[in-house]
Amino acid sequence: MAIQQPTADSRGESIRIGAEHPQYAAVLNKQFNKRFTARPDYVRFAASTDQVVTAVQEAVNERQRLVVTSGGHCLEGFVSDPDVRVIVDVSPMKQIYYDSELRAVAVEAGVTVGETFREGVHVPPPPELARMSWLDFALNPFPDLFTMPPGGVCMKGKDALLKKRLTDEQVGVAYDYLTDTDHDVIGGMFALATYGGRVNTVAPDATASAHRSAIFDLACTSGWLDPKEEAQNLAWVRAFYRDLFAATGGAPVPGDAYDGALINHPDVDLLDRTLNQSGVPWHTLYYQTGYPRLQRVKARWDPLNVFRHPLSIRAEG
Repeated sequence: MAIQQPTADSRGESIRIGAEHPQYAAVLNKQFNKRFTARPDYVRFAASTDQVVTAVQEAVNERQRLVVTSGGHCLEGFVSDPDVRVIVDVSPMKQIYYDSELRAVAVEAGVTVGETFREGVHVPPPPELARMSWLDFALNPFPDLFTMPPGGVCMKGKDALLKKRLTDEQVGVAYDYLTDTDHDVIGGMFALATYGGRVNTVAPDATASAHRSAIFDLACTSGWLDPKEEAQNLAWVRAFYRDLFAATGGAPVPGDAYDGALINHPDVDLLDRTLNQSGVPWHTLYYQTGYPRLQRVKARWDPLNVFRHPLSIRAEG
């Protein structure tokens, strides 16, 4: 079941490159959100667990701030952080295999969603009316609309999980923001994606993902090309999200209507009490009652807080 072999020899030393190497720029430029930039001292390509361990230990010994990247899809500046001195790139970890000891399929960190589906999932032929396979559509829907322009985009996304349909008032808010010509934001979007199904059959405390009651994932997003347009776009998307959740202080507080927010779609605004006026801390929105257990795990396995960013787990105390 393994797909293509890693580009680096997984049994040997990982590849280390500096700013003079042509692949250095490629690693920095693959980051999806061009709103943030980084200039690390070097990049390490890791093709195996052993190489990751060595790369991390090297950075720790050097007392260098490090982060890990793979596909480059972080929506916030967690990888593209000016304070980061080392990027460990695990995109060469391209193996999909069955782990007989754990009785589970292992998908290494460098495998993309598309590679996973193409290699590990077999589906029946698409309906006759389809002009493209469901997989091609899922990976690249409406390419004329969603293809990234040359050089990429700056963007801001704000996420929420819904347990119920939007209220009539919320539908009105969405309509107003999407049709108001006085504050036209070209890259402004509002999206609803289905959520739940088998996901909701797992107990909330069984994993780090506590969201097991939602039926929709909602997103307010804005994208722009010119950095001069950042303030306008941020103001629009923040106001849109605030007004959608005005009844709960500008955030999707877990309860009858909402199930918090997904850490997969991180939003540092939830740290800001001027934007998140719900009185509910960011970690409750993302992890609900599971956060104390995650803090204990953090304290045991990362007591030095090597792996950190604005929305990372804080150890107890």
